[in-house]
Amino acid sequence: MKKTLLILVALIFAVNLNSQAEDFSAVNDGDTIYYKITSSVAPYTVEVTYRGELFNYYADEYIGDVYIPDSVEYNGNYYKVTSIGDDAFHYSPFLTSVIIPNSVTSIGTWAFSDCTGLTSITIPNSVISIGLAAFANTPYLNNMPDGVVYINNVLYGYKGIMPQNTSISVQSGTISISGMAFYYFFGLTSITIPNSVTSIGELAFAYCVNLTSVNIPDSVTAILRSTFSDCNRLTSITIPSSVTSIGESAFENCVALTSITCLATTPPSLGNNAFLHVDTLAPLYVPEASIPLYQATEQWQDFYNIQSLSLNDITSYNNITSKLYPNPTSNKSYLEIEGLTSEADVLVYDMVGRVIKTYKINQGTKELEIDLSTYAKGVYSIRIVNESINQTKKLIVQ
Repeated sequence: MKKTLLILVALIFAVNLNSQAEDFSAVNDGDTIYYKITSSVAPYTVEVTYRGELFNYYADEYIGDVYIPDSVEYNGNYYKVTSIGDDAFHYSPFLTSVIIPNSVTSIGTWAFSDCTGLTSITIPNSVISIGLAAFANTPYLNNMPDGVVYINNVLYGYKGIMPQNTSISVQSGTISISGMAFYYFFGLTSITIPNSVTSIGELAFAYCVNLTSVNIPDSVTAILRSTFSDCNRLTSITIPSSVTSIGESAFENCVALTSITCLATTPPSLGNNAFLHVDTLAPLYVPEASIPLYQATEQWQDFYNIQSLSLNDITSYNNITSKLYPNPTSNKSYLEIEGLTSEADVLVYDMVGRVIKTYKINQGTKELEIDLSTYAKGVYSIRIVNESINQTKKLIVQ
């Protein structure tokens, strides 16, 4: 009996240990920082996390100014700090400032939410992903100019009270619109999204009740959960051919939709209630050859009025020709372009997806010099984008 009791106690102890968010902690510059191991084999990596089982168990775990190192030693190994985990600093009311190292590439969901004393944070250019509501209810954003807030080419949202009848043009070079970016912004009536945007986060436009139409760029491959839910004045939506999935409740309660255009030849997969309470008598325009597929696919088949698009309605973004030479290169390369009929942006991405150079080219441009002689060897992406073009080339620097 005593042996059984000891085993039971040991099992309970093991479960409690496993329920902790952190794997270990370490002191840096007087601050105790908690870490979760994300790779236990070389190259060793960790993410910053909170202490204990839930993020709000220890509201005083992070106090004052916190400096996060780029690496930390544990059990004889050095671990690279590559991310700020979900809820890492969530509800740390006594946190006032944070310095994030260049080794970090992502900031998780709700990472700094409800940090009511946070007024300063240093985010390096290495960060290419910022999670849902990462800075919700923090005064940090109050230190930024009025209007749309951008952090490392990510559109985070709108600071302050949005005036009625606000139209926003997302700046070229923006790579992502974060989750909840315009959540409950009643004043937003229209938004222009450039082809540089590759992802739009969950609930990004939920409850934008005065938003009437949206054109999603060809660079987006997925529409996530509740992205446009309860946009009850949204009358039309165009889904590009690049989209392969539409998340749960993505267009739920968009009761004013009178026209849906989906350019995808293969029907995108749909999460639960993707079009709940949308009028299924509204015309759904799809490529003519794909009509039988939409009629046979769950949820899409609920639309009674599936009509064909003409060839003129299906906009191809491959309407220019381009090439890079020399490729590979050791310094400069040239982008040769034919058929450019409108202004476009050329974005240069490094190996981890950061935009390191941006060029603007005019209609009729034939050639653009790209100089990467000061950058590390590797494979870079050269992207040509505007409202109707989205082309990417690979450039090898050796």
